[in-house]
Amino acid sequence: MNQIAAIGASNEIKCSHCGTVFTIDEAEYADIVQQVRTVEFEKELHARLGEAEKAKQTEIALAEAKAAQQSLKAAAEKDAEIQRLNAELKAAATVQDLAVTRAVSAADKKLSEAENKLALQTAEQKAKEAALSESHSKELALKDEMIERYRT
Repeated sequence: MNQIAAIGASNEIKCSHCGTVFTIDEAEYADIVQQVRTVEFEKELHARLGEAEKAKQTEIALAEAKAAQQSLKAAAEKDAEIQRLNAELKAAATVQDLAVTRAVSAADKKLSEAENKLALQTAEQKAKEAALSESHSKELALKDEMIERYRT
């Protein structure tokens, strides 16, 4: 309505730019008012559409940021779970290695004890054989002596 400066009782309009006065009837006046309203309405409509578009873009950016944040959170949770599982796996491997080491150690101890027992038995057997051999040699020597004595 900036275009129409004043309306008098005689339906005169003065242009605010050039100062010229126009006389119009009510139909022309209503037509000018309708044009002004239409222009103002379109301006307001475009302004509101622009604001709605900006709001939409803001909401889209916010949704994208939220999705990215959720994605990062999910990735961090997965990484934490992977690290936890790796730690559990390492712990299980350590427990298993310890169990194997203990079993091998026990088996080595039993083997060592068995080898020592076998070596002792072998030594005792050799000692017995040596004693028997010596005893047998003495007995043979004694018999040989007796045979010699009886021969003479």
